Amino acid sequence: EAFRPSEAVSSLSMFRRVLSFAILTNVTGLTTTISPWSPSSWKLSLDIGREPGTEMPKAWGESGARLVLPIEVTVSSDESNLRDNLVGSGSLSIRPEKDARFINSSGEQRVSVKEGGWSFEYPKGGKGHAAKLQFWLDLESPSSRNDVTLPVGRLYFVASCWRQDELEIGSRIIAPLVYDAREAQKLVEDRVSHEGGDRRLDGTDPIETMLGYKDIAALILDRDNKIR
Repeated sequence: EAFRPSEAVSSLSMFRRVLSFAILTNVTGLTTTISPWSPSSWKLSLDIGREPGTEMPKAWGESGARLVLPIEVTVSSDESNLRDNLVGSGSLSIRPEKDARFINSSGEQRVSVKEGGWSFEYPKGGKGHAAKLQFWLDLESPSSRNDVTLPVGRLYFVASCWRQDELEIGSRIIAPLVYDAREAQKLVEDRVSHEGGDRRLDGTDPIETMLGYKDIAALILDRDNKIR
């Protein structure tokens, strides 16, 4: 439903980020690879028109016309640099892959769509309740079909999804991955620690220091691979 209303990762934030994306991809079967950190391609189909109970002006969509706007997006586990008060802080990235296209009386039209963010809220009240998926995208160009118009601005999407038992499945799937990521982060921190870290990094021997930095770079690369 669309509506328009008037580098160290902490263990908790990492777990929430990975759990969100693991559930979003694995439970729904939309993964592009076997990793829950991998981006997933979605095709959204916006079906815009007059609905019962709408607060839109009486003349808007009165003809019964529909504006169908397909938008192909990449849903990512990367944290979004954008912020939105409705979706909340800590949202992850959702990026349009190309302009949306539709046909009206003037022929094929292109609509520019800008990156947004997504998140989900855990279900409240136990196994009988569903979580809530929410995200936004920004339209940078207006679109219209007959008397249905969609102006430039932010579009919000909200849907119920995944009950408690499905979330538990997602948690079990990613538990080994979260453990490996935490251990890789801990190993990096231990090696660069001033108290008990790799003494080669002190710089007293240039060759040993170079080898020490090489080893640290390998550990950081391994750490980054485990949290992506």
